[in-house]
Amino acid sequence: MGQFFDLLAPDVEWWPSEQSPEPGPFRGHDELRRFMRSYYDSFDEITFELEDVLEGGEPDQVLVLLTLHTRGKGSGVEVDVRIGHVLTVRGGRIAHGRVYTNPEEARAAAGLT
Repeated sequence: MGQFFDLLAPDVEWWPSEQSPEPGPFRGHDELRRFMRSYYDSFDEITFELEDVLEGGEPDQVLVLLTLHTRGKGSGVEVDVRIGHVLTVRGGRIAHGRVYTNPEEARAAAGLT
């Protein structure tokens, strides 16, 4: 998680997907770190596979397409989900992020139809 936080502006605003048990937004490193710890604690394994990075329709906007792989804690159930992150970059760091569990919704949100 540490490398991820190196990419974030100190006042980052992060919106998890609509399916998240905690809706957000999470503001700043402390709030986001707390959310991510509780999320990660639900799984024995979480990995992300980068699919693509695209320029968004707005200045300083980026669309990151990923496959999220999880294995549930206790259940052992494995799930692969394609997701999209729409990010706004300010001063070389991520200032705003929103997660979409549907890559096409993420494309639309980034102005890429």
